[in-house]
Amino acid sequence: MEFITDFHSDYTNFQADWQFYIQSYVGGRSYVTDSNIFQHLRESEQDFSLRLKRAVYTNYCRSVIDLYTSFIFGVETHVMRDFEEDQYYLDFSRDVDLRGNTIDDFMQQVATYTQVYGFCGILIDSPPRDDSILTLRDQQEAGIRPYLCIYQPVDIVNWSLDKFGQLLWVRLREKVTANNDPFAETEEEIVFRTFTRDEWFLHDDQGELIVKDTHGLQRVPFVLAYFQRHPQYPMIGLSQLVDIAPINRLLTNISSYIDEFVAKQAFPFLAASDNPMAANDQEEETIISASNVFQYPEGGQPPAYVSPPTDPAEFMQNFSSEFLIQQILRAAHLDHRALAEQSGVAKQYDFHQLNHVLSRFSRNLEMAESQIMGVYHSWTGQDLELGHIDYPDTFEIESISQALANSKLVREVFGDKSPTFTSEHLHRIARRLEPKLEQDLAETIAEELEGSATNDAQALAFMAESAEFGGNGQPETE
Repeated sequence: MEFITDFHSDYTNFQADWQFYIQSYVGGRSYVTDSNIFQHLRESEQDFSLRLKRAVYTNYCRSVIDLYTSFIFGVETHVMRDFEEDQYYLDFSRDVDLRGNTIDDFMQQVATYTQVYGFCGILIDSPPRDDSILTLRDQQEAGIRPYLCIYQPVDIVNWSLDKFGQLLWVRLREKVTANNDPFAETEEEIVFRTFTRDEWFLHDDQGELIVKDTHGLQRVPFVLAYFQRHPQYPMIGLSQLVDIAPINRLLTNISSYIDEFVAKQAFPFLAASDNPMAANDQEEETIISASNVFQYPEGGQPPAYVSPPTDPAEFMQNFSSEFLIQQILRAAHLDHRALAEQSGVAKQYDFHQLNHVLSRFSRNLEMAESQIMGVYHSWTGQDLELGHIDYPDTFEIESISQALANSKLVREVFGDKSPTFTSEHLHRIARRLEPKLEQDLAETIAEELEGSATNDAQALAFMAESAEFGGNGQPETE
């Protein structure tokens, strides 16, 4: 069965890109190779080798991705999950992958992989059960429950979709390591796990069947999470790094060229006439430096320091800092953070763009987790309406100073019209300023804000009424 090791054509087309994206996110010394640092035309192999050893990768890719993840799973925003009546799910949510990761920890990993690759896969699997395991209670007593596994696109090797874009089957590549004995040689092998809508199969890398069984879910227990769907390929996602990673690589090369300039050309060298030591009748060679005196014959040409021009280095520095970094921020919709002198209208537009991208990403994660729970309920035989998952729809991406200025405007405009709206807005600002308040203290502050908004509304209404009646309880006359 050689076709077991066949890869989907889309996998073949995108495999090199995926490897580049994950390498750009991870960074480190594995990034600084001749695959990403390029040799220029006038550089020898020896010089290029030395430059590779000195090269440093400034990782903007990881900064952007981690920032986006923190927006969705940060202290100011959080995912709402209403499963209070489902103790079985609550136990599952505290360790969703049998590795101690909570559902929040797991979905943050999903958020990272979806940005790096554009998408990733989540397998909702369950240990094999014998014929005596029939009910949910039987599963609980036996300790059998579903668990989650993340698969990066480089390990999702083949698949087929129906006309509605739903999976007919998927094939996953796994590395199995057998090293239970610390004194035995470690053995590694590659296996391929295939899930259809009714069965699952495990083959070795020669295509030989190891084991198979039925799961009875009537669906492939594999969910895809996306950062953004690719406009041309139905299964593939569009990576957050599709434009950022190449710019970051160019920035790394420019920085390496500047480093080469400093290492080889920034230090001036001494130029003197031929055999200057002979003029002093010195038999031994003397080192010319700032720590000794160099004598030259009267009427002779004094030595001089020669320095190469610094214009190329200055150009590269300006090009990297004023153009490439700005392009990275612009591609990530974060350029408003770097442009302090940007106009208010332009900042508002940038805030809207970033909020739109974050909201779309958040909805994709919410959809993926909802689908995960659908498969989870299929494994356990539970009702699909046991709970609700709600990811944040809007994000606090404006500065605290701007938020406080807007809050003052809200009090002035809405104070006498909707005290409830004013109170809620002030409460949100309070949560941003102090996100880790004790519950009792937070409730006290909320009551004070609500009372303050109501009092403000009453005061504004009284002032308006006084103005209407001339300030003395009588109608104002001309």
